Amino acid sequence: EGIRMGVPGKGYWISYFTGIDFRGDGNGIGLSTAGRAWAKECRFYNWKTAVLGYGSVWTNVTDCVFEDNGIGFHFNARDSEYVASDTHFTGNEFTGNDTAVFLEAVPTDVKMDFGQCVFTDNGADIDNPDQQPIDITQAIFQ
Repeated sequence: EGIRMGVPGKGYWISYFTGIDFRGDGNGIGLSTAGRAWAKECRFYNWKTAVLGYGSVWTNVTDCVFEDNGIGFHFNARDSEYVASDTHFTGNEFTGNDTAVFLEAVPTDVKMDFGQCVFTDNGADIDNPDQQPIDITQAIFQ
């Protein structure tokens, strides 16, 4: 089972997850958060969903590896109570996921920067039904 983080009240602090190896069994969610969170230099392997940000939240992932997941990074935060803490989603490696990035609902229209991300052999690299502004000019698609 992964980590599930609830809403910590009305706080504006960010919970950082750095250098953690999240290994799944093909089911469940590696990191599920309804509170502000930032994963840095983590590895998410073999989850149904590796990282899910939901509710009233801003979630960042940078310099992480997402490999062989159903969904690598899923943003589904419909409530716009919080503004973006940072626009960087840079330096991530997405390999062999069914969907690398799923932007179902993002609570603000700031441009999300996926610079230096590498997308390799995913079923879908970026699914963006919310039509969130994104910058992929410095991303690599293989």
